[in-house]
Amino acid sequence: MNDSSINKQGVRLREARRALKLTQTEVAEALNVKQAHISRIEAGLNSISFAQAKRIEEKFNVSAYYLLEGKGSLTGSIEEQFTPSKIEGAILPSFKDINQSFEVYSDSMEPEFRKGDLVLCARLKSPEKGISKGGLYYIVTERYRIFRQVRDIREGKYLLYAYDPKTSDVEVRLEEIQEVYSVKFNLRSYE
Repeated sequence: MNDSSINKQGVRLREARRALKLTQTEVAEALNVKQAHISRIEAGLNSISFAQAKRIEEKFNVSAYYLLEGKGSLTGSIEEQFTPSKIEGAILPSFKDINQSFEVYSDSMEPEFRKGDLVLCARLKSPEKGISKGGLYYIVTERYRIFRQVRDIREGKYLLYAYDPKTSDVEVRLEEIQEVYSVKFNLRSYE
């Protein structure tokens, strides 16, 4: 997720909180976090996790999809905005294992993933057991928030590559990984 997306999430959270006449402390209590964490989100320093957005949705009826991506309406659930249904012979997936989403903001993974696509992910409990060669992942380290495919795994190091040949490979050590999400679905916008 880029800094602009994080800033926009913070702005949307602040707008929703103020519209509901809630304090940062009240939102923090609902999420079981400190008020300072909510302040950092609203200041654009931290992002909102999918789990946090879903909790806000459950407690205050503020759409997780709106908070995370700025799309859809302010109120209502992600399930109301994306109901499993049949569209032109395709069945849309269930969202039960999804706990993070992000918007693709570069063209490094084209043609499969385009700028503006919404990628839905499931958090892995253990990178060393969950990451496999050839898999697509959203990996969070202190230096990176990166969406790539795993080219190779050697001695606790993951070589990540983009589909665009002009984009350099990135090597990440296991101990650098703070969070890792397996890509499950790609929702493409045709606007």
